[in-house]
Amino acid sequence: MRKLLSWLAEPLAVLGIVLSLAWAAHSLVTPVCVTGGSMSPALVPGDIALVALGRRPIAGDIALIRAPGHGQVVHRVVDVADGGAVRMKGDANQVADFEPVPAGQVAGRCIGVLPFGSWLARWRGRAPYATMASQPNSTRR
Repeated sequence: MRKLLSWLAEPLAVLGIVLSLAWAAHSLVTPVCVTGGSMSPALVPGDIALVALGRRPIAGDIALIRAPGHGQVVHRVVDVADGGAVRMKGDANQVADFEPVPAGQVAGRCIGVLPFGSWLARWRGRAPYATMASQPNSTRR
């Protein structure tokens, strides 16, 4: 029994360290799936935006806001007011968002993008027969 425990000690310690690091990374950086086209061409539907939680954005950054009634929105910061409120705009939108977002609703700043949506769009462009499985409004699931 003692031999079995000594054999399991190292893998369990490594597993504990890996799980701790994964938890810490997830609490600091969260992935957000882009579902709309308002940030095109920078972000397209299907892309994964990596957001550093708690990091305050500056003008020109892409930020995640969590607004009551709107859910999560990823837009570009146009301006930051003195109190920390930010004015946002989607890259594909003609005008900035109507209301500034209070500082408390800014969840974090985008630090990277996994361009899965762009890859899918390029793949679909070369393989037009593969559209059924990738369309979210498809009747066949």
